[in-house]
Amino acid sequence: MKPLIDGIIRVGSDLGFIVALIITNTVLQNLDPYKRGYFIQDESIKKPFRQNTISSTVLYVVSSLLILITIVVGEVIVSAKSLRKTHHRIPVVLYPIYDSLIVACFGYFATIGLTDVGKVSFGRLRPNFLDACKPSDLQTTILGFVGNYTCSSDKSSGLR
Repeated sequence: MKPLIDGIIRVGSDLGFIVALIITNTVLQNLDPYKRGYFIQDESIKKPFRQNTISSTVLYVVSSLLILITIVVGEVIVSAKSLRKTHHRIPVVLYPIYDSLIVACFGYFATIGLTDVGKVSFGRLRPNFLDACKPSDLQTTILGFVGNYTCSSDKSSGLR
């Protein structure tokens, strides 16, 4: 009975950590980034706006599937000999697959979260900022710095 309780506690805590990371990432994805100023003559933010060629959803799904397939295939290959020799109700290969997937999920969601923290707190303006934002109400300094502006374009959601 003790191994069953230990297993339930382990799986529950593993899933709890993953759910906490997913919730944290969801909150971070919805935070408004730090609004920073820019210089009018800055060439690095004057590129034309183009729609994403790959959406975030497709990126996350494809990368998740690649991780899943790599782990499952790798563990099945490593455990192939023991799979032939034993006859358990739960195949022995499921334990290392579970362990590897939990570590991969934790790393995956932690990386996404840390990336979003960096973007929200101190990320730089996108290369297509001027075209995507079309700032209005410009109040420039003598040196051409714009610190207070309002985006007037409907494409400004692409700046996040």
